[in-house]
Amino acid sequence: MASASSSSPSVKQEHPTEDKDSIVTVKQQHPTGEDEDSFIHVKVVNQLNRAIVFRVNRDKPLRKLLAIWRELEGITDYHKVCFMFNGPRIHDVKTANDIGLKDGDCIYALPSMIGD
Repeated sequence: MASASSSSPSVKQEHPTEDKDSIVTVKQQHPTGEDEDSFIHVKVVNQLNRAIVFRVNRDKPLRKLLAIWRELEGITDYHKVCFMFNGPRIHDVKTANDIGLKDGDCIYALPSMIGD
């Protein structure tokens, strides 16, 4: 388990058997006074079916989750990937409540299609 300062997320990587999908769990550290019901677990799945599980606050913008996912995947260009939930793109200023995310839902990370 890698850990950093109290403001950085901690990352736990699970190494499944060869025939299972790769799963990485990311847990955000939070003040002890926050209500546990305000958090949900959300999977971000890439096109190779690799999933990273995040614990996010329902009322905070998804900006940090999306940025951490890009960092873990080694993606430096913001425009190379788009995030989708139930069809439409997710904008990083939206919260989990804004887009209707529930505990256990999946966000799909797909390469952006930019055309002429």
